Amino acid sequence: MKRISRRDFTVGVLGLGIGLLGSRGALGAFDAFDAALVKQELRVKTDAESAFVDDVVAKTRAGEIPANILNAAYRYALKKDGARRVHYFARCLEILTKRAGLNVKFLKF
Repeated sequence: MKRISRRDFTVGVLGLGIGLLGSRGALGAFDAFDAALVKQELRVKTDAESAFVDDVVAKTRAGEIPANILNAAYRYALKKDGARRVHYFARCLEILTKRAGLNVKFLKF
């Protein structure tokens, strides 16, 4: 069996990583994202919270909210306390949309 040099191995791994990142960028951050996954990760408990997440995902797909804002709020909420993640998500979305100058009305829960 032929051994691979460190250089060839590194080039192969970096090429694979760049290819994966490129494909993720081509698909978009939230194209593969569905409301069920967001609800599961944010640990949504009530029907009002569920309706809020559905509304936010729908507004993102409609283009009212940029995907990068939704992505940033989602990543921020995942770092917070598990019981109140959806509340952190909602507050962060409000702040980021106001900073971006967007006038988006969110459902209250």
